[in-house]
Amino acid sequence: MITIYQVTPILHPIGMACASLVLVTLLALIIYDRSLVNRVTLRLIGMVAVADIFTHTKDFLIKNHRENDGLCTFISAFTYFSTYLYCFTNIAVTYNFQRTFIQGINTTFRFEILTWIAVLTVSLGITIIFWLLGTFGFDPIQKKCVGITTNWVFYFRGNFQWVLCGFTVAYCTIVTLLIHFKLREYVSNYMNQKNFNTINEARHRKEITQLIQRGLLYPLSPIITQPPMIAYMVYYLFYNNSTEFIQWWLGIGYGLSGVLTAIAFFIDITLLKALNSIYRRIKYKDQNDNSQLQYYDIDPSIMMGDTSNSRISKYDHQVFTYKSQQEFLDLTKEL
Repeated sequence: MITIYQVTPILHPIGMACASLVLVTLLALIIYDRSLVNRVTLRLIGMVAVADIFTHTKDFLIKNHRENDGLCTFISAFTYFSTYLYCFTNIAVTYNFQRTFIQGINTTFRFEILTWIAVLTVSLGITIIFWLLGTFGFDPIQKKCVGITTNWVFYFRGNFQWVLCGFTVAYCTIVTLLIHFKLREYVSNYMNQKNFNTINEARHRKEITQLIQRGLLYPLSPIITQPPMIAYMVYYLFYNNSTEFIQWWLGIGYGLSGVLTAIAFFIDITLLKALNSIYRRIKYKDQNDNSQLQYYDIDPSIMMGDTSNSRISKYDHQVFTYKSQQEFLDLTKEL
């Protein structure tokens, strides 16, 4: 009979590869032209991908090290740090959606930096506190480096973990539903605050709506992955044990963490437009003296999407399309 311990060694490398691909893609785009990924959520997703890699790595470390030593203490601390980082980063991503659409506040670079500092400081600070309290190390009951479960600090740490995971799930769910049901209103309010070519308004409105709809897949990830951790911690606190169903649920939930992040990332409208923008730059740069697509006198019919007129070259239409995409990328940098 197949057990979850035979499945997770397959799921975790896949999840790690997916999360790594997200980071590599972001890094490549930043090196090529950072303006293409000049968006708050995409940068925060980079941290989520790091947390995903930590999550998948800890399973390998726990499985392959079962000695009560200093490394064991580090592994158990690393295990909980990855959970805290994952939860707080997803809370930050969701809060950015709340701040932008529900509260109508523009996210500044200073606020973004403070968010990064807060997420890292709180995640690391909580881990250090529990480390000083002596809750990390080899568990004699499970015979794993998952933290000590035989002292009073375990109950404090365990309750804190399921409460944090529960808050993450509840908060992400509430904000996602609020934005989903009032999406049209929030998009209109957001568009009214921005400056853009009115010719592109209908297109931008439609694309921003799609961007938000797909962007809501980011907070959907913890909604899927964290409930099994909540069930596991609550059950273990009461019965000092787990069930086969919870073990399967927990293993699959965490095993899919990196995959879910990658799916949401690679269907992100901003990413797709960034890749399309790179393609157009490479394809058409040789047709312009400055190696860049520039505005010049364009027939009005091009702006209406008509390419049937013989006076309109294919390149003219590509110029307008490219500029429209650049305007969209600039329009969504606070999302």
